Amino acid sequence: AITAIDDQTVEELTLLTVTPETTLTACATGPLSWAIDPAVPSGANFNTSTGVFTWTPACGQAGLYGAYTLTATAATGETASEAFSITVTHKVGSVAITAIPDQPVEELTLLTVTPETTLSACAPGPLSWAISPAVPSGATFNTSTGVFAWTPACGQAGLYGAYTLT
Repeated sequence: AITAIDDQTVEELTLLTVTPETTLTACATGPLSWAIDPAVPSGANFNTSTGVFTWTPACGQAGLYGAYTLTATAATGETASEAFSITVTHKVGSVAITAIPDQPVEELTLLTVTPETTLSACAPGPLSWAISPAVPSGATFNTSTGVFAWTPACGQAGLYGAYTLT
């Protein structure tokens, strides 16, 4: 007999290990051989000697998997089965923007600010960008790249900002 296996929940990029426990009847002898149905998902492993199922779901593999049926077969032919399902939850990613120092610029001189970012696991690109407050007259801001460009005209000297990129 195989001890009941609870349905499993795991977050993307986190290792899941399912180790079945068995009890042999008086007439059954080992070793046991194991099978799983249906086939394990991409990136998962199943050991037919031990019945151990391991999987670290990748980003993008969130969802419901299974039900999987584990079947143990004793050397003497007796079998037992147990089913379980797996729910993979999404790992929330993050975006970090490298600090941008204050940017001095003279009138009639092009200023270009290109932000640098780091995406954590499970934070897919591409990014979309926003800036606040509104950019000064004559400046441009690219919402696809986050690039701010401006050539201040004569008479636009002064302090502008503080701008926040998101």
